[in-house]
Amino acid sequence: MAKRFTAITVPWKELEKKVPPDQRVKFLAFKAKADSYFRRVQANPPELPKIDWEKYSKIVSNQAMVEKFKKEYEGYKVPYPEDKLSATIDEQWKSLEPEIIVFCANLDKEIEMIRTSPYNICDVLAITKTFSDT
Repeated sequence: MAKRFTAITVPWKELEKKVPPDQRVKFLAFKAKADSYFRRVQANPPELPKIDWEKYSKIVSNQAMVEKFKKEYEGYKVPYPEDKLSATIDEQWKSLEPEIIVFCANLDKEIEMIRTSPYNICDVLAITKTFSDT
């Protein structure tokens, strides 16, 4: 049987801080739907109820049918899909991570340049001259 989730592990508060204001309604709708799914799963018992096959064999006149159902029920395994994408995603992340680090470093340099610039003596002409390539 698959692992049962007992608590929500999604950091909703952190995600909500990163959502742009114009997409907040969609985010809240998505969160409500995810919470609804979680509550529906939690409402069910963690394991399937046990079937009293003895009771059914006493009630049903065709014993062969009860035995057949019991055999098929106990032999059935729910097929869970194989995870084929996590390895691909990990490879993509490993190839993109150096680019992300370089990009962030460049942005940090630009932020530091902006912070250290003498903003009190800047005027529109100086700003357009400094940032003409943007």
